[in-house]
Amino acid sequence: VKGIDLMKKRRPKAKNEIELANGPGKLAAAMAIGREQYGFDLTDSPLMVKVADWGKRKSIAEKFGGVVQTTRIGLGKNPGASLPYRFYLRNHPCVSIRVKEAARVAKDGSERIK
Repeated sequence: VKGIDLMKKRRPKAKNEIELANGPGKLAAAMAIGREQYGFDLTDSPLMVKVADWGKRKSIAEKFGGVVQTTRIGLGKNPGASLPYRFYLRNHPCVSIRVKEAARVAKDGSERIK
């Protein structure tokens, strides 16, 4: 991962590298993503997210126990809170809040949390 030193400057209260970006707000702060980037196309510069090829993604997902899909967190009574738009790697140390409810495993090996 490149840019760890810069992330540490942006998140000086983080106790370790895991705490630099373990959650959406911390990730945004560490990467200097603010309201100015709202609506940016993530497939093009200046704010681009690159996705690893399928084999690499599958390997990473398996290493951390699979992908969990659940409802969003921290939105209070916002209608969007009930949408299943939160995904995380089950045993990844950077996941800020894990769902403790029972899950069913989907056909693709990921999990759906109700």
